Formats: sequence, structure tokens, C-alpha cells
Amino acid sequence: MKETKNKNISYAEIDLSSLKSVRDFANSLSNLPPLYAVVCNAGVQFVDHTHYSKEGFEETFAVNHLSHFSSSELIT
Repeated sequence: MKETKNKNISYAEIDLSSLKSVRDFANSLSNLPPLYAVVCNAGVQFVDHTHYSKEGFEETFAVNHLSHFSSSELIT
């Protein structure tokens, strides 16, 4: 935002490995203008061993699929 000096840009942090963070993110958008497009472009792959999210899902599945689906559903 500093680089563009565009005051119309905003951001919100989200931890895609946590469905609670996804819900909090969706709730934080309620006081912003409507979204006209959403790009779900995050992804991870763990190769050392199986990782689990805070909710108990395999983390690759949680980040790459559950969080994208949940955030898209919650903000529409």
C-alpha cells in the first residue's frame, strides 16, 4: 500500500490453516464495500510428515481446500 500510495487498498490477515481464523476474516469484511472478485490462491504441501490443523484436519487439505471453500461460502 505504501508503494502505490493508493488509499483505496486495504488488507486483512488470515491463517488458512485455522477455520476460526477464516470465520474471523469473513466477519471482518462486514463493514467494507462489497467484493466483486475473490482469488483463492494459497496452497501448501508438506513432505516431511503429516501435519494437522488446529481443528484436526490434515493441514494440506485444510489450507488448500477447506479454507478456500469456507471463506468463499462465508463472504457471499
